[in-house]
Amino acid sequence: MNPPPTLSVDLQKRLGEFSLDVAFSMPAGITALFGPSGSGKTTIANLIAGIDRPDGGHIAFGERIFFDSAKDISLPAPRRRVGYVFQEGLLFPHLRVVANLRYGSPKTPADDTFEQIVERLGIGRLLDRFPHQLSGGERQRVAIGRALLAGPEILLLDEPLSGIDPGRREAFLPYLELLPQTLSIPILYITHRLEEILRLADRAVLIAEGRVRAEGRLVEVVNSKAFREFTGAYDAGVVLAAKVGRSGAGISDLMVPGGTLKTAEKDLKAGQDVRIRILGRDVAVALERPGKSSVLNVLRCEILGVDITDGEAVVELALREVAAPDAARLVARITRKSADELGLEAGQTVYAMIKAVALSRGYLAS
Repeated sequence: MNPPPTLSVDLQKRLGEFSLDVAFSMPAGITALFGPSGSGKTTIANLIAGIDRPDGGHIAFGERIFFDSAKDISLPAPRRRVGYVFQEGLLFPHLRVVANLRYGSPKTPADDTFEQIVERLGIGRLLDRFPHQLSGGERQRVAIGRALLAGPEILLLDEPLSGIDPGRREAFLPYLELLPQTLSIPILYITHRLEEILRLADRAVLIAEGRVRAEGRLVEVVNSKAFREFTGAYDAGVVLAAKVGRSGAGISDLMVPGGTLKTAEKDLKAGQDVRIRILGRDVAVALERPGKSSVLNVLRCEILGVDITDGEAVVELALREVAAPDAARLVARITRKSADELGLEAGQTVYAMIKAVALSRGYLAS
């Protein structure tokens, strides 16, 4: 079976003083378009969907050309087969949920397809309600269901959790996690919340001021210097892909290239693949391995570099507890005074110390 086509985007658009000039690709799976408000994320989605027209460039889905300024090609929005879920859901207020779901389908969906999507999204009990009778999360699930029933070849999700109470976002995430299992198509997930992309995305595109700053596998983008510049020193950190090992006494092992981390996080299963984010402010550095301590993670590392700015030092580390060809990287954020007193420099062996309770559920994703 041939792999699903990739969406390729290379476009330019000017809106007043704002200039957009981006190029990236989206294979099947979830690609997060991540960046601050006003960076051009929604504009990109509108251009892909055909709601707006670029000033120049090229948009193609495999061999199908959506837009090509050089060839004067601009495929109308209905012919692009792009499902679009807006921030507000935008359901028809005068239609019940069942009618909203069936609206816009190219043909009446088969009963089994309709029932499968309704079941996966958990909206069966909502079918006879009107949109004003739904919560924010319920409206978004209905909007996603409507987009899926239209048989899209590409799905765009623009800040789908923005209208949902913070306490209910965690309950909504499992519905989004099912999408790549349900659809083998490119899914663009637009957000400015890091915790969402850590949970959902395979790839990421970091955008700022209308330009792509980093693109690629999620772990690579979040660990890039461009991303650290975006988050600032306070939120500097890394994301690691780990496998859950042994558990006992409320502690689980997380195996990463170059060593093993310990976490107090609950509900982890042996063999489970997870992503974990470790903030630099939670990492301390010592020249020698300390004796008995309440800190469970004491890891031998090699310093890769020390970046000193404004009285602080960001120390880049490679994990060296065991030999590994692609050792996991860590970042420690310490004071410049500490870095000077320790004499930290590239190539030096040090010990990183991280509390197990610093590895919390907010940074873990299955």
